Amino acid sequence: MRIKIISILNGLLFKIILIIISSQNISFSQSREIDSLNSIKPKSSIEKINLLIALSKAYVKYNADSCVKFAERALPAAKKINNHLIYGRALATMARALTFKGGQQKRVFSLLRQAIDELEKTKDKSALGKAYNLLAMQYDYAGKYNVALNYYLKSLKYLEEANDRNELINANGNLAIIYDILGDTSRALKYQLKSLSISIELGDKESIALNYSNLGSHFDEFDTDKALNFHLMAFKIRNELKDSIGIANSLNNISALYYLKGKREKAIETLREAINIKEHLRSEQRIGSAYYNMGYMLEKDKKYNESIGYYKKSLYLAEQFSDVYKKINCLLGIMVAYDSLHEYKSSLQFANLYINLIDSVYSAEENKQALEMKEKYETEKKEGELKLEKAKYQQKDAQSKLKNLYLYGAVVVLVIVLILLWNVNRHYSQKKIANKQLELKNAEIISQKNIIEEKHKEISDSINYAQRIQTALLTSDEYWKEISDDYFVLLKPKDIVSGDFFWAFQTDDENPIAVWCAADCTGHGVPGAFMSMLGIGFLNEIVVENKIIKADEILNHLRDKIIKSLEYKVGHVQQRDGMDIALCVWNKSTNHFQYAGANNPLWIARKDEIGNYSIIELSPNKMPVGRFTESQQPFKSHTLQLQKGDVIYAFSDGFPDQFGGEKGKKFKYSTFQKIILSHASKPLVDQKKIYSNAFEEWKGSYEQTDDVCVIGIKI
Repeated sequence: MRIKIISILNGLLFKIILIIISSQNISFSQSREIDSLNSIKPKSSIEKINLLIALSKAYVKYNADSCVKFAERALPAAKKINNHLIYGRALATMARALTFKGGQQKRVFSLLRQAIDELEKTKDKSALGKAYNLLAMQYDYAGKYNVALNYYLKSLKYLEEANDRNELINANGNLAIIYDILGDTSRALKYQLKSLSISIELGDKESIALNYSNLGSHFDEFDTDKALNFHLMAFKIRNELKDSIGIANSLNNISALYYLKGKREKAIETLREAINIKEHLRSEQRIGSAYYNMGYMLEKDKKYNESIGYYKKSLYLAEQFSDVYKKINCLLGIMVAYDSLHEYKSSLQFANLYINLIDSVYSAEENKQALEMKEKYETEKKEGELKLEKAKYQQKDAQSKLKNLYLYGAVVVLVIVLILLWNVNRHYSQKKIANKQLELKNAEIISQKNIIEEKHKEISDSINYAQRIQTALLTSDEYWKEISDDYFVLLKPKDIVSGDFFWAFQTDDENPIAVWCAADCTGHGVPGAFMSMLGIGFLNEIVVENKIIKADEILNHLRDKIIKSLEYKVGHVQQRDGMDIALCVWNKSTNHFQYAGANNPLWIARKDEIGNYSIIELSPNKMPVGRFTESQQPFKSHTLQLQKGDVIYAFSDGFPDQFGGEKGKKFKYSTFQKIILSHASKPLVDQKKIYSNAFEEWKGSYEQTDDVCVIGIKI
């Protein structure tokens, strides 16, 4: 929804941004540590390299250029001394420095893999755990959260074995962040509290502040008061420590929560303060999220041109640092802002970039990782074979004298065996050839099967992500409860995503007016889902922003926008492009009711004096919301006065058109009406279960014909 639903979706994006901001604060070193390190005079090459590594790590938070400079000095020096531990640590230090400077992701991955190869030759589990933590961070920043999770768990295992308490703070904190992003809030809280416990045990104030910040990000969706309290606690500690980057991060998080609590001016003022600090520090990697948040807030304040400027700044930095999910967020924000300015060509341009990026986000890194694992496996296999051959040769040389004693006898036996084998081979050679050909054919079939399964998984992952977006756009149960305490919404997609959708809005004044609909877009699956997102966005613009609340006018405006939008995108609109819809407008103070429909009727179940229910049917216009004829006819409204206890049913054609039963026939509208009349007196939450079960029993083993959407509202 342009205001209500997209606001909910971007609320989730705020959570991701808040977490990423907090997770970037990797080094807990104090500025005084740098002065102390600079005073050290190394006495050997190893001491000099260790000092350079320590200086690079200390500068991570304060100056990316200095961080890289010290790492570049350490790396060639470490390579010369032929020490796996020192060289591995220097490689990891170089990777860390480039991570926070940004822009060289391929080199960072290469350095970390070299570092891990070197460190695996040592017994230093702490160093190996740190290297795996850095590798996990790269996948984290790239949005590959499942891959990152595996490496974070591996890092935690090594660090626990090494009992490295300082690094365990980071390892547990990073795991909490990943689980929070993946939606496993119980595990997220568990690891975050472990990280905080170690921080308090060690008396590390900076890490305590970071944990408070991450706990605030954990609670931002569930309890904004608790979240704000944690962020203010983090802000207080960072002020005491004069931690500029930490202060800026806390201000950014606090501003987001002010915004969620409706304090928009205070939110924007606080965020500008955070941005000023980060721009002064030239903290490019950390400022991208702040730019995005500012773009979002300005967009919601209808300052669209300024909003687009901040979104594009964030998008540029996301591209520099290969932050895929931030790019997705920015593209969505720019698309919505341009649409609000009625610059539809620009909006569609960014919509295409947004959709293409979602389609590709899950495939590239997984394919690359699979190839690298395969190459590593082949290399290790060849090395193992060479070692085995060498061992066999040594054994043969040691036993050569003994073999010479039996040489003549062995030759005689060998000749006899060869003659026997030749005879056997002559009889079975053709059978062996046939078996070999069969094996090759089976191997080819298995290979093709694996390729098909892999492609199917990639497509399924993309569609599942689209489902998450579509679900976030649909009206929530909490919002439906504001319209009526007694309601149900039944949605059964034919595929993972649905061409059917429901939508609702209620005015916030003394005489509330509720508007809702059940709609059936052209097609089902992914094409229908994209059309449904267009419909939701346009309904928000028409009803919420333009405040049009007459049923017929809403459908007329919706049709115009769908035709115009599709003409911009493909140059023409076919007659089948559009949607069928049943749209309701209810004045809750007067019980005055309006209905307008496109091919979908509306039923009202009303009880008479003796308690029997009958159906009042309101007929739709026999045309879709879309291109139908060259001269478009306006939609017509039905109006009537509702009575207390009336039950309004809006639905798509998916339920009555379902094939099933003993003879494989359609369920039909007449049967659907009978089942509604049989249960109209029951609570609507029970009706939902009854209709869902009836649908599944009728469908049986038959394939679902179409998407199904049914809405029931009791007056």
